[in-house]
Amino acid sequence: MGTGAKIAVVAGVIGGGALAAYLLTRGTGTASGAIPVSFCFLSANGVCSTSPGYTTGEAMLANVTVPANSNPVSVQAFVGGVAGSIQAWSFPSPTYQYDFGGAPSISETIPVYVKVDFSDGTSSTSNTVQVSVLALPTPTFAEITVEGPVINSVPPVLPVNVTVTGPGASETPTSAVFTWYSLGGPVYQQTFRNLPTNNIPGAPTVYGFDITMPMARGPYTVTVTLTYPNASPVPVTSPPVSVA
Repeated sequence: MGTGAKIAVVAGVIGGGALAAYLLTRGTGTASGAIPVSFCFLSANGVCSTSPGYTTGEAMLANVTVPANSNPVSVQAFVGGVAGSIQAWSFPSPTYQYDFGGAPSISETIPVYVKVDFSDGTSSTSNTVQVSVLALPTPTFAEITVEGPVINSVPPVLPVNVTVTGPGASETPTSAVFTWYSLGGPVYQQTFRNLPTNNIPGAPTVYGFDITMPMARGPYTVTVTLTYPNASPVPVTSPPVSVA
């Protein structure tokens, strides 16, 4: 299996995993050459497609097929016109399986084709496959921790921290809504807005709140729901925390 190229394109350079660098060689992607080269992407059930669709993170495998006894020696993928490294075709099979890694986290349609070199010194390019990627919202996780005893005011106040982790942790929520529950269901909500901004991408974000409690005697559980602009990341609700 070849691992010469990732499908993700960042600032014009293909994200390459183990690949050290990519040549910025442009290509037409028009099938050509005396020896035909067939190129298709594999679905999860192994069906070949020349118009595949993926969602973020899905494995992207492709088959490159040449006639038997045509003696291919190398294969090179071109993703959006950018050339990947040349991979040795060092086994006798007429089909080479190319691993493009996981689908990227942006929605786009990317033209992909391959060039195959043969032992007689000739080269052929394959058909171009239009690969469609649908990005999924960034997953984010929130957790409440109680940071001190209940402040005996009217109404009582509970100091808590909300820790946000995951790829979307540096995004700033538009609101944080705390919901208190008794055995009979939700009894009280409190909304906070204008949360501080975290400018450190990928780092956990910790927000401190003094939340007011229901006046009636507990026990209760409390959750927090964070809402983000444009629903990316998607709204996230923490696991419940018990408060006596």
